[in-house]
Amino acid sequence: MSIGYANDFEAELHAELERRGVDYVAIEGDRYIIGKGDASRTIFLENVRRTFVRDSDASAIVKFLDNVITPVGALPSKWEDAAPHLFPMLESSQVERSLDTVAREKSPQTVVTLAYHVEGSGSVRFIRYSDLKSWGISSAQAWDRAQESLDARAKVVDVRILEAGDLRLGALEAHEPYKASILLSGALRSQVEPKLGWPVYAVAPARGFVYLIGSDNFDEIGRLGGVVAREFNESGHPLSTEVWELSDDGMEHVGNFPSR
Repeated sequence: MSIGYANDFEAELHAELERRGVDYVAIEGDRYIIGKGDASRTIFLENVRRTFVRDSDASAIVKFLDNVITPVGALPSKWEDAAPHLFPMLESSQVERSLDTVAREKSPQTVVTLAYHVEGSGSVRFIRYSDLKSWGISSAQAWDRAQESLDARAKVVDVRILEAGDLRLGALEAHEPYKASILLSGALRSQVEPKLGWPVYAVAPARGFVYLIGSDNFDEIGRLGGVVAREFNESGHPLSTEVWELSDDGMEHVGNFPSR
């Protein structure tokens, strides 16, 4: 693992691009154009820069380029092959998406996108309406199948209890592509209620960072403001500074912390 420092981000990035033999041009707004001609594409570096600055670890650049330069691969041509890998993904409304992406607004800071992920691939692809058309299915069918997959994960997810004095928190033990998204599943109740009661409140400042707090501890939720702001500002995949209530009515936005 190579170790870098915040002011070395561009040097580390350029060195890795050159090692891979990739042509690049820096443009404004933390964007680069990589490749040539019809094969060129624009990449957005804000998130990986955050991770690099936070951890001073150049491996973040290597992992990022592995994902954006190595193609995710074509989606399966048959719906029955693609269906097991779909899930509804809670994502920041600031993430760049195609206008054709299958998505629903969830809150002022988030959307829910229909996503495709194969275990071990390290990449997530947003599903487009054109993909659904090629499979010959409706968006309602796709959402229903994706929710079934997420519910199956929620029913077996581990909820680890953290205690800081009189404050008891729940932390979900799940892989990053799914961790925050599992909050969208009503099936999570079976795992949460025995440890924290029901309903509960949640914060998910980053894709891979979730805390749950029981209703009986809700008066203490303000103590989470600092960690929410820090994770939101420093994570490579920031999500939201919002507070959510998880109940039998679903996942509802009830407030938010300041981002700074």
